[in-house]
Amino acid sequence: MTIKYLIDDQDNAIIKLTHITNGSFYNYILDNSIDSVDLDLTNLSSGQYIVNLISGGQVLDTQNLIKN
Repeated sequence: MTIKYLIDDQDNAIIKLTHITNGSFYNYILDNSIDSVDLDLTNLSSGQYIVNLISGGQVLDTQNLIKN
């Protein structure tokens, strides 16, 4: 899965995936010199996830993801 993003060069940013049912989460550190990241989701359990883009300690965007 590819996620595109736009963040300031100075900010540290992460993509956080949180499983809705069991609360487990995964953080992916983003490289602020590029504008997208490819996430390998093959090892994630099936279910619904909340995907947050977090930069500078603030949630910039939130999306839902369903993994079969």
